[in-house]
Amino acid sequence: MAEQKLSIYKSRRNRVCLTQTDAGRFVVKTFLDESCFQKELQIYKLLQNKDIPCAQVMAAEGKTLVLSELPGQTLVECLQQQEQTGVPVCDIWKKLVAWLTAFHQETGFVMMDVNLRNFLYDEKTKMLYGLDFEECSPDSIIISAASVAAFIRTYQPENTPLKQEISKYVLQLFAQNYEMEVDRLFLESAGQEEKILARRKNKI
Repeated sequence: MAEQKLSIYKSRRNRVCLTQTDAGRFVVKTFLDESCFQKELQIYKLLQNKDIPCAQVMAAEGKTLVLSELPGQTLVECLQQQEQTGVPVCDIWKKLVAWLTAFHQETGFVMMDVNLRNFLYDEKTKMLYGLDFEECSPDSIIISAASVAAFIRTYQPENTPLKQEISKYVLQLFAQNYEMEVDRLFLESAGQEEKILARRKNKI
């Protein structure tokens, strides 16, 4: 079967590319670490037949997953567009919270890496998809809630009024879903923000 590499995706830990074959377009993800491959495959198996939008595993061999291509743009791109217009699209962020909530409730895991590049939003279908499950842990949803709100605030330019508004909205939704004190989430998120900025500083 003929295969053509269409593009290479940026990844810190793996080799990820979009390929075209006679059967269609697929994302091929080759892991450098066996344990990360096994973790991601485990999560995809848990998500089978669940109402949690994500890619479908077409094949798994060695340390490579072949995944269905997903439509849409990353939430980083969505955030940038909203920054330009100055108007937050609350429905997108509500869908993000709903996705993370469902993921936790259905699998018992939380995504430890909630970088907004790990979520795609398709404007045509209004669907939000999650991806990149190699860093998941059976932990408290507070970790995901605090981290995703911190990521929202820390994309350049950092802590603009709109980013702070969206971050606050996300934390309030999590607080409602889990009947948690929102002040606790704000405190946790501030701590996660410090960690994110410290990691970025160390990379420079």
